[in-house]
Amino acid sequence: MLILAAMMVAIGPLKAQQFQMPQQQQAVKDYSEKEIDDFVGTVAKVLPVQQEGEMKMVEKIEESGMELEAFNQVATQLQSGQADGISESDMAKFQEVSGSLNEVQQEVQQAVVEIIEDEVGLEVYQEMLTAYQSDESLRQKVDTKLQAMLQ
Repeated sequence: MLILAAMMVAIGPLKAQQFQMPQQQQAVKDYSEKEIDDFVGTVAKVLPVQQEGEMKMVEKIEESGMELEAFNQVATQLQSGQADGISESDMAKFQEVSGSLNEVQQEVQQAVVEIIEDEVGLEVYQEMLTAYQSDESLRQKVDTKLQAMLQ
C-alpha cells in the first residue's frame, strides 16, 4: 500500500485539474485479470521514476547544506503552523531548496503522467486507484501481483 500511496502523491495535483470526481460514490467495478495486470504493470513502471525523483530531492536538500532531518522538521513545523521555532538560517535554506524541489516534483509528475497515459490512460488509472483504496479484494490482488513483479 505504501507504493500506491506514493502514486497518489505523484498524481495528486492532477486529480483536481483533470478529473471530475463523481458526487456520489459509484459501485466498485469488477476488473478483469488483464485490467489488473495492466494497472500493476503501470505502477511497476512508475516506481523507478518516483524513486529517482526522491533521490534527486534528497541530493538537492543535502547540496543546500541542510540536513534531510532538519528539512523535514522545518516542513512539518510549517505544515502545522508552528513556524516560530524555526531559525532564520534553517528557514532561508528551506526556502532556497524548496524551489528546486518543486522543479524536480514537476519533472517526476510529468514523467509519471506520460507513463500512465501510455499504459492505461489517466482516467482508467484514477478509477483503479480509487477502487484500490476502497476494495479490499482488489487491493489484495494488486499488492500480491505487484510484490511478485518487483521481486
